[in-house]
Order: sequence, then C-alpha cells, then structure tokens
Amino acid sequence: MMLCAISAIAQQVTDARLTLANSYYDAGSYGAAADAYSKVPPSLIDRDTRLRWARSLAWSNQLDAAERMYSQVRREASTPDVELEYGRLLSWMGASRASVDALQRVYAQNRTEDAAIALANAMAWNGNREGAVALLDEFGGTKAKELAEQMRSSPEIRIERLALLVDP
Repeated sequence: MMLCAISAIAQQVTDARLTLANSYYDAGSYGAAADAYSKVPPSLIDRDTRLRWARSLAWSNQLDAAERMYSQVRREASTPDVELEYGRLLSWMGASRASVDALQRVYAQNRTEDAAIALANAMAWNGNREGAVALLDEFGGTKAKELAEQMRSSPEIRIERLALLVDP
C-alpha cells in the first residue's frame, strides 16, 4: 500500500516536470524550459517534446546542445519544417556554408516564404547578398520583398561588390 502511494507521488512529480517544461516553453521562458526538459525522464520524451526541447535550447542560445537535439529529431522523422529550423540553427552557429547547403535543399523541396527568407539570410551571412536579393526578388512575397529592400540598402552589399572588384 505504501509502495503504491510512493509510486503514485513519483508519477505525479514526473508528470509535473513535463507540464512545467511545457509551461515555460509556452510562456517564452526558453532557458527555463530547456532546463526543465532535461529533468524529464526519457520515457516521457516523444518526438514533439524533443522538438520543443531543441527549440528551447536554440532560442536560449544553447546552440551546440540544440544541434545535438535537432539531430535526434531529424533521425526520428525529418520534415521540411524541421530541416528549415535546423538550417536556421546552423546559421546562428556560424556554420554558413553548411547552413546555405541545408537551406538550399529545403527551399528546393518546399518553396515557402519562410524557406526563401531563411536561405537568403544564410546567403547574406555567407557573403552573398547579391544572390540573396536575387532569390528574394524571384520569390516575391511581402516579407521577402521587404528583406530584399533592406539588403539592397545595406552598406554590406556595397562592400561585397567592392571586395569582388578588388579581389575577384
């Protein structure tokens, strides 16, 4: 009888940990969510929970841990949305070439405005604002047009053009 009561309390604590982690995530407290997810027993962590954990890590600037978690999610079942998030993460990590490669694959399979913007940002961070602007102009969505205009007026695009003239 006592063992059953202890087991029931332990289950309530375990359930409360997952609820707490999800509550932090929903409230936008991503660092606290990532920490809370790390205390949830592995048996309760399904793919959706792992994805929320990966996002919490990424959005709280724990990028290396987020990359490992996204890798697990991608192994379980990769989707265009997850690949898009992973490509963005690679950009944030400074892995520009890997990010551009990943996001080019995403964009080729799923030509959405979010994919175009993520790819254009990665291209710009990799020193190819001209290509980024061309991609955004070709796509044409509202947000894409706004970003293309921002890139066109950026001093970095002029610097990149000059750098190509000086050192082709």
